[in-house]
Amino acid sequence: MVTSPALANTSATLHLLLLSPQQWPSRLPELAQLWQPDDQLLLMSAALQGHDSDALLPFAKHQPIGLYQADSQQIPLINPLPTHLRLVSSELWATWTLHYARCMTWR
Repeated sequence: MVTSPALANTSATLHLLLLSPQQWPSRLPELAQLWQPDDQLLLMSAALQGHDSDALLPFAKHQPIGLYQADSQQIPLINPLPTHLRLVSSELWATWTLHYARCMTWR
């Protein structure tokens, strides 16, 4: 679990998923082809609507999928969150942007 920008990971990618779940069937396979075990997925914006989708489970094998807390206030989330999901504050998101060598936005 990433806690400090001093732990920079030069091989991992932070994937920001902003697509609504209706668009996932065409885009998640593309994301899966690029996915590496140390990558991190963060759901933001419309993507949070699908936070409970089984289609996300392959991306949670090594660490929980992040749910951007600032966007989650408009969408009812599963309560309590399953262990493969975690809320991510703006502060932690900022830390992740320093930690991961690459950042890809899926729109």
